[in-house]
Amino acid sequence: QRYTPSKESSSQNTTMSSHVEELSRKQSVKMATDLADLEQKQRVDKLEEAVSWDKAERTANQRRASKMLDAEQSRRIAEAAASEADAAKEREDNQKKAVELMEAERER
Repeated sequence: QRYTPSKESSSQNTTMSSHVEELSRKQSVKMATDLADLEQKQRVDKLEEAVSWDKAERTANQRRASKMLDAEQSRRIAEAAASEADAAKEREDNQKKAVELMEAERER
């Protein structure tokens, strides 16, 4: 006797096959989704790193600019102080000359 599958057995095989295909499809979708999520995370991480570097660079540039401005301001203050010292010395010399001239006039 040959075995002939019953309609019920054939139907179960079809149902089982459909179920396996659905599970396989779900697994494939999950893997593709996980891969896409990983790729997106890598892109986001790269962007966040770039933003972080940009922020650090801006901060460094601001510090550098601030130091340059501070140095320029210090130079100007030193020049002004030197100029004021020169002017004070000149006033003192002029006062001495004026006193000497007045004394010379009295002696005449």
